[in-house]
Amino acid sequence: MTDRRYFFRLIAVLFVSFFLSDFLVTNFFFSKTPIIDDSKIKRGISEIRNSVKNLIGQTKKIGVININRGSKRMENNNHKSSSGLKFSNFTLTPVYQRPSPTFSPTSVTIPASPRPTGNLISPAILPMVTPYSLNIITPFFTSLPTSNSITQQPVVSPPNPTQPPPKRPPVMRLSNSKLGMFYLVNFTPGGEKILLSGPRVIKFIDPYANPKFMEAIQKYRSLFQGGTVVLRFWQNTSGINYKLTDDPVRSAEDFFNQVMIPNYQVLGEGRYLFDYVHTPNEAENTPQWSNKNEVDWNGRFWLRLSQLNKRMGMKTCVPGALVGTPRPENLEPAVDDLVEIYQLGGAFCYHAYSDNYNKDLNYELNWSLLYRQIHVYLKTKAPVLANMPIILSEGGIAENWNPYGGFLKNNNVEKYKDWLVWFDARLKEDPYLIGVTLFQIGNNSDWAVFNHELIADWFSEYLRNN
Repeated sequence: MTDRRYFFRLIAVLFVSFFLSDFLVTNFFFSKTPIIDDSKIKRGISEIRNSVKNLIGQTKKIGVININRGSKRMENNNHKSSSGLKFSNFTLTPVYQRPSPTFSPTSVTIPASPRPTGNLISPAILPMVTPYSLNIITPFFTSLPTSNSITQQPVVSPPNPTQPPPKRPPVMRLSNSKLGMFYLVNFTPGGEKILLSGPRVIKFIDPYANPKFMEAIQKYRSLFQGGTVVLRFWQNTSGINYKLTDDPVRSAEDFFNQVMIPNYQVLGEGRYLFDYVHTPNEAENTPQWSNKNEVDWNGRFWLRLSQLNKRMGMKTCVPGALVGTPRPENLEPAVDDLVEIYQLGGAFCYHAYSDNYNKDLNYELNWSLLYRQIHVYLKTKAPVLANMPIILSEGGIAENWNPYGGFLKNNNVEKYKDWLVWFDARLKEDPYLIGVTLFQIGNNSDWAVFNHELIADWFSEYLRNN
């Protein structure tokens, strides 16, 4: 307390001395009419200076202030610290400076599945995906600028007030129809007509392979608000075939590394044009959904894949199962997984085909409209799933359940148009359903019998009229 008292007394004396000296000099030394005798003023100032010298001498003895400049700290003071300078009980801590962030590629080992597992495949080492650790290739989109890439922009003169500002493209209304389109390979004139008619949902496969696809999606986004765009990858999926004996979590991680990461890298920032990613497809890389064991496996696979897609800023549409599967009574093992997928922003995908242009509601509830039974079952088991969106990520006619039995196989164009109108009316009855992406337009080779190019004029007009 003595040290502190002397220190503050010194400060007070210095403060008073400064202002007193300034006052005396200003009002007396330079005053035209002296008020006090000069000798008394000089004697008072001299006494103040002597008092200050004495006080400094006393504080120097007790170690409050070290007058000498050098590396020695306070004399007669046992308080030492490498983190700050101390005056007796007072510590002056250096100002904290936030370290500059350093970003480098990191990896994380995914923990084992909490459920009983089968034969394990090699564990996956996944990159922690950040804008700084992922080398994004952007063929169609410019990546975020760095400090070295920012250049001084020229000064732009203000527009002439007499000229009207440039008009933005008008925002057009989406069609009330729930019929959409699945685009493959080529962006054709018919495909463009359909897209500009405002379908509520569209789907593209490997869109980076065709620059016109990316341009079309950008145009769709600029013209229509609230539309849904689904992304599917085929690249790198060939040859991957997981079995029930493989661990589903490890399989999802392996699939993410082999398929999703390379495709995301090529697509770059373009992936943000899409609302959902739907890959893998049907049972091309995973078991089917035909029984509870397969449903249980797939539930765990898709949950893990949804978590990994979320790291990339993508929502997942699961599972895109074959028409007629899964049967609602087999879905119980995957209910909890679907709840978590929905909480990650996911949707449920189903492939809605019919065989012979059937309009029997009870019959179609097992095929093109099976999603209704799935919805009722899921919301009964977990009420939150009543809000899970459903997308029919493929749909149309496969005559006699022939995989290559599209509506053009036997030239049933008019029957197909009539069935689509009936089908659309049923889809509109379900508010939780986003819509269907009919298979397909753009591929005029192996899937030519499904190509909607021939009826693109009718289809685009139907969408506009709705």
